[in-house]
Amino acid sequence: MTDQLFVTLAILTPILLLSGCLVSPIRAHVIRFMALAPLPAFAAAFVTPDGTVTLPLSGLTLTIDSPGRLLLGIAALLWMAASLYASLTMANDPRRTRFAIWWLMSMTGSLGVFLAGGLISFYFMFSLGSLAAYGLITHEGSHNALRAGRVYMIFTLISEAALLLGLVLLALAAGGASHSIPQAVAALPLSANANLAYAMLVTAFAIKIGLVPLHFWLPPAHVNAPTAASAVLSGVGVKAGIIGLIRFMPFETGLPEWGYVLAIIGCLSAFYGVAFGLTQTYPKSVLAYSTVSQMGFLTAILGLGLMLGDGDLLPAALYAGFHIIVKGALFLGLGVLTLTGAQGRRVLTVIIAILAFSFAGLPLSGGYVAKMAVYPLLGFGLAATIATMAAVGSALLMAHFLTLLPAPSSSPDASLGFKGAVSAFAVMALASLGILWSIYPRIAAPDILLDDLMNPKMLWAAAWPIALGLLLTFAMRRAGAKLPTVPPGDILLIAQRGGTAGQWFSGIAASCDATLRRWRVGSLAVVIVAMVFALVLSGCASRPTGVLVPSNSTVPDASRVDLLVATTRAPTSEPGVIFSGERGSALSLLNIGVSIPPENAREVGQVQWPSRLPANPAREFATLNVTPLAGQTEARQWLSEHLPANRRVLIFVHGFNNRFDDAVYRFAQIVHDSGADVAPILFTWPSRARVFDYLYDRESTNFSRDGLETLLRTVIADRDVGEITVLAHSMGAWPVMEVLRQMAIKDGRIDPKLRNVILASPDIDSDVFATQWRRIPNPRPEVFLFTSQRDRALGISRRISGNVTRLGEIDPAAERYRAALEESGIVVLDLSGMSGADRLHHGKFADNPEIIQLIGNRLIAGQLMTDSEASLGERISGLTIGLGKAVGGVAGATISAPLAVIDPNTRRTYGEQIEQIGLDLQAIE
Repeated sequence: MTDQLFVTLAILTPILLLSGCLVSPIRAHVIRFMALAPLPAFAAAFVTPDGTVTLPLSGLTLTIDSPGRLLLGIAALLWMAASLYASLTMANDPRRTRFAIWWLMSMTGSLGVFLAGGLISFYFMFSLGSLAAYGLITHEGSHNALRAGRVYMIFTLISEAALLLGLVLLALAAGGASHSIPQAVAALPLSANANLAYAMLVTAFAIKIGLVPLHFWLPPAHVNAPTAASAVLSGVGVKAGIIGLIRFMPFETGLPEWGYVLAIIGCLSAFYGVAFGLTQTYPKSVLAYSTVSQMGFLTAILGLGLMLGDGDLLPAALYAGFHIIVKGALFLGLGVLTLTGAQGRRVLTVIIAILAFSFAGLPLSGGYVAKMAVYPLLGFGLAATIATMAAVGSALLMAHFLTLLPAPSSSPDASLGFKGAVSAFAVMALASLGILWSIYPRIAAPDILLDDLMNPKMLWAAAWPIALGLLLTFAMRRAGAKLPTVPPGDILLIAQRGGTAGQWFSGIAASCDATLRRWRVGSLAVVIVAMVFALVLSGCASRPTGVLVPSNSTVPDASRVDLLVATTRAPTSEPGVIFSGERGSALSLLNIGVSIPPENAREVGQVQWPSRLPANPAREFATLNVTPLAGQTEARQWLSEHLPANRRVLIFVHGFNNRFDDAVYRFAQIVHDSGADVAPILFTWPSRARVFDYLYDRESTNFSRDGLETLLRTVIADRDVGEITVLAHSMGAWPVMEVLRQMAIKDGRIDPKLRNVILASPDIDSDVFATQWRRIPNPRPEVFLFTSQRDRALGISRRISGNVTRLGEIDPAAERYRAALEESGIVVLDLSGMSGADRLHHGKFADNPEIIQLIGNRLIAGQLMTDSEASLGERISGLTIGLGKAVGGVAGATISAPLAVIDPNTRRTYGEQIEQIGLDLQAIE
């Protein structure tokens, strides 16, 4: 009961303080106690369990859940700090009582919106917080403040009307039986007015968030409000739109068309905010446009989640919380800086700079943590490139912001009020780091562990966009490039327009024309070049196209890998691409030779993609030849020429989101780095290599089953072939298992030549795999399963596929899987504790040196499968001990210890191996 009391007091406390303004003796002193009003909300975020409370007398429903709890706690912290700042810096303001009234009303609504659990309570809190903000914006009473207030109120009323209509449609969809938000949201897709409701809700929340082109109210409002009000309006106020999207959009089931709309509008806002922020000459207006940009980025993330049906909203809530803390701290810091003399200014400026660049993901900052939390939705192709460009833009904008910081005050404030204001700023600055790092493990684990955040590759990936932004800023200033000045609110100044909607649109057109005429061609070119430069660098960091153009250049010590390639893709005439992601009419065969750079020029597990063509074979992968083969006869001839003495063949089937050249170069790297003595054959199926074509790729694997079966039967029929290993990654495991099942049903067995099957991070429904396995009779191939509970790509796949666990993310130690795995004889290698080069932890089998060498030296070579006297667990633990001795000491012994291996014979002997490790360590010591 006590914990629920805090939820009730979170709303009632500011209302009770507000009621004190009705009593004359209390009214003048209310501002002193404003900082106490958010305390119950702050406490509720920590002690109140998930659940629902009815607010006394009003009947309003309050609900606390994980995203709401996170945002409530962080928002309450900013409200406390900003209230302290306001109470101390405005103590002598003759209008302080009026300010306190608007402040407490706005606080009630903006905190209440994170707790609202019903349609009525959400509308009430949303409206209260929005309408009361008008008094904060117009507090100064200047011409600009009143104009900003009028612009704000027009947009607010439009937002309120759109929200009201959307909520009415939600209530009708729910049949009036319940005003619960989850029940209404669940019922809406069945309504004939669903799209109209979504349109109204998106409009309402887009205005509140400040998304382009509905953002015009935001810069003037934040510029003209007092400093404390700017902090909460930019930090907390706009989050009412974010929590609205989280509450009312069906993330669990997905809504691709509206997710696409949000993603596009979000990306537009992210770059628009940067472009127009660079034209501002006042630091508060730069921070306002930064809010447009940052909220655009967050909206794009939510849009991607809605497209994919990703119901995990805590990472997005963490990013929103990060923005609350840092944006609030920056506004408060600006206020403190205006009152600071030369002494102490340097330290304050450094702190503000760190906070500012955290928006670009400054390594180890709160922004770095927040961006790593949302990375699972940005880890693919175009989305990752856009995120990198946004980071460069943020760095450019924040560098501009720092150049506009006010000069030292000629009469610095040393009063008690000033010291309190500094304390408020210090609290938020410390919170920007401490709170986010403490929350992160509860949000992101096990996707990215804290140790992974210290990975040098991750740190560099976060650092270079900031370095580029600073370099561009320096270059622009060195060249004397001067951007035009655009007033806050940019192309729309509604308050200066009057009358009908036609006059409004005429005014907008005239303002657009006038604004565009003021842009200098040279200045505009600087911004365009900066963004294009970022895109080019991002593209270089990703995978280029057209690399399969043969080159004759070679270097000493480079290695050559010859591949037999079989594909069901459609051919293309594009040079260096050869096959597209579309489906072909027949199985095509060809031989491709790939040059691998010398060992001293590369890392095991990495593909060094060409930066330009022709490739430099001294440090990049290069294509040596592309030779089409005329049918199975020439394919058998190639196999005869390349079959090693051990007569082993390795067939690789790639996964989702792979171009043709991706598959070729990756398999060449696997063959080379594993050291496997095999004849390598690549089977590549039609993948469009776009994250949003997941379902197309899935169907393409079904389309390719017959082609893969034809390839397998052809290799099996070759008399010279003695043993076949199939290595399948991710989605490629699906056609492999389907073909094995298909062949078992047709033939009543699996040919004994098909000796080993390695399933690396298989993207297969674990229940479906069980049915496939049952149809394959004994004697079965030896099956090795690589799993990881930290595989974020499979986590997304699970959410897309009905939230059923994927085979590659199972925990083999869990009771529901352990007994079945022991009975089946499948060997499971749990890679959860192993590091990988990609932040999705999906390609460890190929990019982790220990794993790739295990595949070549042990699994394909058959050592682990043919020795009846030693289990796989014993051999892996022996490898672990060997590594420990080679490195020396306890730290060395733990290098590969996270590699947990579970097979039916290991349990009996694993304890003895652990004992042996202990004895060896004692001997070393």
